[in-house]
Amino acid sequence: MIRKINDKYQYLKPESKYFSKSNIFPLIEKPIDIILDLDYIKDPHNSLLSLIIDLNKFQISRSLCLVIINLQFKSISRRASLNIVPTLQEAEDYVQMEQIQRDLGI
Repeated sequence: MIRKINDKYQYLKPESKYFSKSNIFPLIEKPIDIILDLDYIKDPHNSLLSLIIDLNKFQISRSLCLVIINLQFKSISRRASLNIVPTLQEAEDYVQMEQIQRDLGI
């Protein structure tokens, strides 16, 4: 797992397309927005989608956001209300906009 933390968000990139809650959830103990880089995954399996949805719900419950980097997941985002963008720059921009909205109380 590649993990980078800065003052605005935590960047996570699993090094395999097979990972679990036990790999991800211990890494997110600090309440911070998360960018999950899954750009290498073309067709997500059901257990991966379930994990992403659980992680998204967890972040929402903490009033934080989860942004996923992946160009192939666009059709999934509508079904699961996920924030999916194609690049890291767009993910960073999304997190920044979320933080501004929270600061303004929107």
